[in-house]
Amino acid sequence: MSDKPQIILRAKPDGKPYDPEFVPADIAAKMARLFENAEVNFLRLSTAAQVVYSESDQHHMHVADPYLVVSSIKALLEKQL
Repeated sequence: MSDKPQIILRAKPDGKPYDPEFVPADIAAKMARLFENAEVNFLRLSTAAQVVYSESDQHHMHVADPYLVVSSIKALLEKQL
């Protein structure tokens, strides 16, 4: 996406494993590696990408941290003008 502005919102890291205990170990290990490398991969999407962490550790950002979601959308719109 070259230089298109992007804001990637992520939940606050909580140090817990990504997958529940019932997920097979080999799959959980793959998911953990993806999760660990996610920020680097997100930043590769665009030269104007940025990762922003919420104060919430919940998955549904629009519910857990609506102010952050709205302010990020506004910030992207301002960059487009």
